[in-house]
Amino acid sequence: MKRRQGTVSKTVSPPSILRIPHGASLLDLVFTDEPNMIDKVEVLGKVGRSDHNVLFWTSDIMLGPSVATRRMRDYNKGNYTALGNELRKTNWEEVLQGTTSEAWSVFKQQLLDLVDTYVPYKKVHVNKRRKAIWMTHKALRLVKKKHAVYTKYKDTHHPAYRKAARAASKAVREAKKNFEFKLAANIKNDTKSFYAYVNSRCKSKVRVGPLVADNGNIVADAEDMSEQLNEYFTSVFTAENLSSIPSTDTASC
Repeated sequence: MKRRQGTVSKTVSPPSILRIPHGASLLDLVFTDEPNMIDKVEVLGKVGRSDHNVLFWTSDIMLGPSVATRRMRDYNKGNYTALGNELRKTNWEEVLQGTTSEAWSVFKQQLLDLVDTYVPYKKVHVNKRRKAIWMTHKALRLVKKKHAVYTKYKDTHHPAYRKAARAASKAVREAKKNFEFKLAANIKNDTKSFYAYVNSRCKSKVRVGPLVADNGNIVADAEDMSEQLNEYFTSVFTAENLSSIPSTDTASC
């Protein structure tokens, strides 16, 4: 039985009633503002000697997306002055010994230890969708309006949805075009942002290797390739004559 009063429905099936001389009284109810949310209400039996019954029902509830968080470094709040002082105190000639790979492992581990000490963590939402870098507030507002209209009518051919979709598509195209035009116009002053955006639009990623060694063998292992590159770079360095380094006068400030 379902009775609707205003915007609230009371649902129970079969009726949980108390029979008295004047008729039946409805005692146990399940109230909801959405009748379709409650399904299969059952009366399991009385509660001890009480006139009330135990009700069992199932609810159809749509949950929102869960918000998960994860920790990541907050590099904006790092103490880089103290970190740099620690690096300057290190005698790198004694620390960096062995092959290039071994020296890199030592340097990397020492740097990570200092990062643990001087760079704090922060919590970020991992499932929060980030808007495109070229998306303006106006375009984002029109896209949200398009989604709201579709949620209301559930019909992509509805005139209201088609109007909202055209407006959103036009705003998105203009926002993207204006962003790319400004990025290209400012390429001489900010080449890093330009190539970062271009690389983000590329579907293929450029990787190093495999390399061909001096003996003609193909080198594909990461460690072996780093050794090959290091040998090549050192071969083109200019060997300075350290015995005839001119002295400099230190000016007092």
